[in-house]
Parts: sequence; structure tokens; C-alpha cells
Amino acid sequence: MSAPAPPPDRPPAGAPPVLLERIYAGERLRVAGDGSGAVGGQPFDDASFRDVVVDAVLSLESGEEGDGYGLFLRQGRPDRYVAVVLSPAGNASIMLLDGGEPLRIAEGPLPGDFPFARGVGAANRLTVLACGPALVPVINGVALTGVILDRRYPAGHAGALLVPSGPGHTCAVGVDWVQVRAVLPDQPASPA
Repeated sequence: MSAPAPPPDRPPAGAPPVLLERIYAGERLRVAGDGSGAVGGQPFDDASFRDVVVDAVLSLESGEEGDGYGLFLRQGRPDRYVAVVLSPAGNASIMLLDGGEPLRIAEGPLPGDFPFARGVGAANRLTVLACGPALVPVINGVALTGVILDRRYPAGHAGALLVPSGPGHTCAVGVDWVQVRAVLPDQPASPA
């Protein structure tokens, strides 16, 4: 399969209602690692979201093929959130963090014909639908899988995530834009 079409340079317009939109024109939102191998993240806003579509264009700006980048959401406290993580090598995972080590509830390589731009510096559009207990990640317009979350993850912050493959090197994720929408036209995000 040929390379996927480049991701859009602006968020979509139209319904459902936009709850948050950030376009980082000129200077991308950047989350950089310090070489310790620790996971890093940056919330997009102070708002808490429940049933939403989080949509962003992002890439691993620097690092190694095994480093991960993606989105976290429903962060009810610093050590409790859901994450969708991609790697430049073409691996994807959905992880739950609730203190301690993350639990990988879905993980594996993306199929060779999946529309994903591989490599450090390659931009991809990652969209995550979170509605009730259901979570569905969509990469460059194609649904990856779906999982059911337990009640520990009802609502919370959303943001960009950097998951280094280990210590000893630096890496960084950059975000071009992000948009958070209500799932239904007449349904605003629920407060936490």
C-alpha cells in the first residue's frame, strides 16, 4: 500500500460541538523527555472530559523507532488515565494506568497495509472516541480496534503523551493541532 495521505493541517469544521480547539501554528506543542526514560505528558487544557472525540495530528519529532507517542484521556488523577500510544516503527497499544505499571489491554504491530506514516518525524492523525465505557482509536481515518473500560476511568483531562523506550536517549513528541468534540450534537462534555 502507498503512504497515507498527509494529515490535515487544520481541525475539521461542523458538528458536533467543539469543546476545545488548539492550533499550534508556527510552534507545535512539544513534550520532551530528559533521557531518564520516564513517561511524560502535557494536558491540552484544565477542562475535564467524559464522552468526547479527541482528535490530533502529532509525531515523534526526535527519538528512536521504539519510542512511543500518543494521547491520554480520562485522567482523573495524575497516575490514572487511558492512553493510546503509537511508535514510529508501526506498533500501537492501548494502556490503562492506575498507579504502578501500565496495563496493556490491546497491543501489536499495525498491518503493513494500514494507513500509517512510519518513521521518526512522520505525522499521523490520531482520533480517540470515548463514549461511556467504549474507547475506539482511529488512525488516519481508519478504526484500529475497540475496547471497554472499567468504571475507574469515567472522565478527566486529555493531552499529549510521550513514552520513551528506555533511558539513555532523548525524545520528543510534537502536536500540530488538537480538537475535542462532544460525541453528540446536543450533548456537552460531562464534568468530572
